[in-house]
Amino acid sequence: MKKTLIELKAIHKSFGKVGILGGIDFIATAGTTTAITGNSGEGKTTLLSIMGLLQKPTSGSILIDGKDAANNGIAELSKIRAARIGYLFQAPRLVGSLTALENTLVCTALAGKSNMRKKAVTLLASLGMSKRLDYKPEQLSIGQMRRVALARALVMETDILLADEPTNDLDLALSQIVTSSLFQAGANGTAVVIVTHDRSLAAKTDCEYNLADGILHHVR
Repeated sequence: MKKTLIELKAIHKSFGKVGILGGIDFIATAGTTTAITGNSGEGKTTLLSIMGLLQKPTSGSILIDGKDAANNGIAELSKIRAARIGYLFQAPRLVGSLTALENTLVCTALAGKSNMRKKAVTLLASLGMSKRLDYKPEQLSIGQMRRVALARALVMETDILLADEPTNDLDLALSQIVTSSLFQAGANGTAVVIVTHDRSLAAKTDCEYNLADGILHHVR
């Protein structure tokens, strides 16, 4: 039986009087890939950010290794994120003053991990970025920035990897590179959760859910 790495129990999220999530139960286990689909505006990004401990739910539990992190303070949440959760945002969110290589390593520095340069260089090379290690974001295309952001999410080899629309606005070749990297992380034992509108990507995952009207429906 595969180990449960993250579990959501009865997650509700409201903004003022507007309810977004109406009682979400979800489990992600080691070595699996999961897709979450749904129409725009249904709260997929909100749900993923709650999983990633970037937002707090209005109510409910977020269990990491069986321990509820929903009510932890900012400092403790930061420690858990740094150690356990990789996050690939829709936008690259690179630091403008840092090079591609430095942006890849920024989270390792925050987590207190050293000697990660060789691994970061290897990752960037696998994503076709070996000639742009010293380029800053303003010198990169959006596709190149997305690859740097992916390398940043992968370099820590976290137990949990969350990806928000990872193939959005990418051409077919680059989409295949990104998709391959995410599935390789799953094959290596990471619990990979992907929010996507890409039906072909969703179909390749181990399981799929659809978020509609604040409820997460199991598709397969």
